[in-house]
Amino acid sequence: IMAINKEEFTFAGTTTEEEGESGVASYSYIILPEGTELGENPEWTTVDSTTTNWSFKKTIGKGNELAEGSWTIYVKATDKAGNETPKENYSSVNFDIDKEAPVVKEVALSSQTSTYSANFSINGKIYDTNGIATVKITILNSKDNSEVTNWSVENINATEEPTENNFVQEISVGDDGKIKQDGNYNIQISVTDKVGKETVVTQNVTVDRTGPIVEISSHTENDVVNAVKTISGTASDEGSGLESGTYKLYYTEGETTQEIPLTAEQCKLNIKANGNWDATIPDNTLQNQGKYKIEVSIKDKAGFETTKSVNIVYDNALPQLKITAP
Repeated sequence: IMAINKEEFTFAGTTTEEEGESGVASYSYIILPEGTELGENPEWTTVDSTTTNWSFKKTIGKGNELAEGSWTIYVKATDKAGNETPKENYSSVNFDIDKEAPVVKEVALSSQTSTYSANFSINGKIYDTNGIATVKITILNSKDNSEVTNWSVENINATEEPTENNFVQEISVGDDGKIKQDGNYNIQISVTDKVGKETVVTQNVTVDRTGPIVEISSHTENDVVNAVKTISGTASDEGSGLESGTYKLYYTEGETTQEIPLTAEQCKLNIKANGNWDATIPDNTLQNQGKYKIEVSIKDKAGFETTKSVNIVYDNALPQLKITAP
């Protein structure tokens, strides 16, 4: 079946006559929705013609005589002697009008959130007046628009808006899934109809299965210090992004380790947009010489938390000198 996607289309054909016949006087045509019977007295359009070739133009598309949909054209001829093509010999052709791109609507994710740590689905409604040729899903990394994967969806061919979603696709997440790494992604739905018109809809999602990467840079393991006024470091999260952070201080004496009491406000980390973080230690927090542990915890927006710690030795005692000679 031919599909027409132009503003104007010329229908054309030929009429056959035998040698010695009176010749063609006119031809008549009628265009009906496909499947409609001609009936007893159809309203033909007649065009005078003295040649065996015939043609006529029609405007196409929404608001015009021929709108989107499936149609059948019937043609008959009349010769100069008044003889007319019998009904069983009418020439007919089925054709489609398709000037509108496919409709892709009500596309939504399987839950209200757009951040996922496990499999999720995307769904919606897809249709085209003359049917769908292809539906393709492409997942792109939002950071550089590089393609992660793509696949085709079969058996979607609605010609009118469905009452329920006719497009449902599960997106697997994880080491063996379609999305393997934390990050921000664009799920692109590309729908093409039978005349090549395309509609593309994009849905943004974030995948976050792990906590942030946290580093403490102000101190190294078993640092010996005579003061701790600030702590600092870096953090990053490829998924949902950094949300908040806190720190704790512990003092160890012998076999006993105890947390140093601090208020919630004192324990907050200042996390900058670039991931650098720091905190100011209140004066006189470290009162005893010895072993301390700095423990930093940073949470991402998906709720995953990473804790990093470093041990230090606090020694603020002044050296004692004694002269033994002479």
